[in-house]
Amino acid sequence: MMKKILYTLLAVSLIFSACEKKDIEGCTDSTMFNYNPLANTDNGTCETFIYGCTNQIALNYNTDANSDDGSCAGSCIGCLHEGGIVFYLNANGGGLIAAPSDSLTGDTVAVWGCYSDTIPGANGTAIGTGQQNTDDIINGCNESGIAARLCTSLTVISNGQVYDDWFLPSKEELNEMYLNLYLQGLGGFVVNSEIGSARYWSSTEYNSSSAWVQLFYDTSTDGFPIENAKSNLGYVRAIRAF
Repeated sequence: MMKKILYTLLAVSLIFSACEKKDIEGCTDSTMFNYNPLANTDNGTCETFIYGCTNQIALNYNTDANSDDGSCAGSCIGCLHEGGIVFYLNANGGGLIAAPSDSLTGDTVAVWGCYSDTIPGANGTAIGTGQQNTDDIINGCNESGIAARLCTSLTVISNGQVYDDWFLPSKEELNEMYLNLYLQGLGGFVVNSEIGSARYWSSTEYNSSSAWVQLFYDTSTDGFPIENAKSNLGYVRAIRAF
């Protein structure tokens, strides 16, 4: 009988222990920015709402704001963002970013690659075609050290985030970089070239033996895009989309 009573008391004790409410720490003030509806013990971490523009590439971006108030205005071409420098913005809030410099990959100049071979699909000229051009070059040209491969092998770590989705810009993407960064004195592009001209490769193929480059030293005709033999050396600036 005594043993039965002891087992009953033990069972009741276990039930009560299971039903005990565990402490969940957090902000318990429902008027605060970081209110935690699951918390039952306030730990003093409550933060007030700070309203402002939270878009990092807006002209009036507020680094202290934690709640967007719809006041964001303008765009910040030339701002540092997600591993590089913003040089193009689209109507959907995205855009294109140039790598901070040419030498991040370890090589400043490279050939386009696969001279005399036509790369199927790598002829897109418009903004938005650079990624596909680059993919087609990588899949269709097995040469190492080419401009497209330098871009896809690039990894940039910024503010603890890893960015490894870089590609070689299309002809028009490269021109946007020229207009919005180079002509504004941004980006640290080559002016005095050791290879005879400060030509930067695009990912746009012209024909089996040449691809489009842009001459960054020539400001007379919007950078003077020309076709250039794939076997020639050119400077490489990787870009990524956001």
